[in-house]
Amino acid sequence: MALSSLVFGLGWKVAMPLAITNVGEAFAAAWMVRRAYPRFGQFLSAREILWFVAVAGIAVPLVVAFVGALFVHIAGRAPYWTTWRDWFTAHAVGVIAFGPPMILLLGGYINRWMKRVDRIRAIEAWAIMLAVCAVATVTFG
Repeated sequence: MALSSLVFGLGWKVAMPLAITNVGEAFAAAWMVRRAYPRFGQFLSAREILWFVAVAGIAVPLVVAFVGALFVHIAGRAPYWTTWRDWFTAHAVGVIAFGPPMILLLGGYINRWMKRVDRIRAIEAWAIMLAVCAVATVTFG
């Protein structure tokens, strides 16, 4: 993360604070989702999905965007509110679109599901994931 800040020309002055902010954002989202919904992990109910989206996808990125935008603004690279908007949007969309598949994959749920699902459902799931990746690529470059 610090390397990406350097690659994009933000400099050492904000590279480490941005890296710490990003790690803190992930930790805060995971901790808050677990506090709000202790049995979280498999996205089996609408309530579980709602808590994930509300906390990890909206609330945490909304608050952390204030900190991230401040560091980028201090580096003199962009206006504060433009950076805040971009940070919030990118992190919210990223968590909502890619968080659930990664959580399910790393938790071993996808592997277990693939062993017991019929072929048409597996093809449908992969098609949806590829469509999400294609839309993200077109949207964000």
